[in-house]
This record gives sequence, C-alpha cells and structure tokens, in this order.
Amino acid sequence: MQDCSMWEERFKTPDYVFGTEPAQSLRDHQSCLSQGKTALSVADVEGRNSVFMAQCGMDVTALEFAPSAIAKARKLASSRGVTVDFRQTDVLAHDWPDTYDIVVGIFIQFVGPDDRRRLFDGMKRSVKQGGLIMLHGYTPRQLEYGTGGLPFA
Repeated sequence: MQDCSMWEERFKTPDYVFGTEPAQSLRDHQSCLSQGKTALSVADVEGRNSVFMAQCGMDVTALEFAPSAIAKARKLASSRGVTVDFRQTDVLAHDWPDTYDIVVGIFIQFVGPDDRRRLFDGMKRSVKQGGLIMLHGYTPRQLEYGTGGLPFA
C-alpha cells in the first residue's frame, strides 16, 4: 500500500494542479466516449478526465488515492452538472471487482516497474470483453523537462 501523505501534499492546494480541462488524448478520442457506456478512470486525480467523460454521457467511476484531489473532483463535477462515482482507493491495492466498457489511465507513470504489471493486469480485468483500455503517458524523454510524475525509468 502506498503512503497517501505524498499525494495529499501534492494536491492540497486550492488550485487544480493539472487544470480542469481533459487530457488532449481524451479530446482526440472523444468518439470512443459513447453516451450510456460505462467508464473507469484510474488515478483520476482532480477529476478533469472523469468529469469530461461524464459530460459525454458516460456512467463514470473514478479511482483516486488523495482525499484532497477527490474533494476538488467532486467540486468540478458539481460545477459542470454531472455525476461521477468517486472512490478513494490505492490502485496498487485495489481488487478491481467491476467491469467497464472503457478503462482509462492517463499519466499514471507514478507506478514504478515493479508495480506496473499488477496495475495493468487489474485494468485488463476491469474492461469488459470487447471493451477498450486507453493509456496516455509520457515518453522517457519527458524526464529531461522535469515535469509530470515521479521519475521512474
């Protein structure tokens, strides 16, 4: 299990660390976000991606570890007039009990090499047969810029 204090420290600011607009990859693939479908957003942070999917008419569940991030995500969902099922959980200890039409992992590079397989296996278990997993992350070159998540190689 991870230590939540690091994530709380990062997201306890009143500002939205990554903004309130969805990741470009979701906007680029909006045609995959069909009304009435179910979606899971893994390590959703402050809600920008889960809220966008809900605005597309999807039934969205969002997993996040930091309570401060979830509080901001709920505020964002409310301001946009949508509902998201926000669940506080450590995705590295999550049991992945439900299945969804789409499972989304955007910038989940905080996961080091040892835990990556476990996380990806859980995501695979959570996608319905014929469903879609969407991953969007950095390339190793991103480390040169000093932005983004933790510096795993």
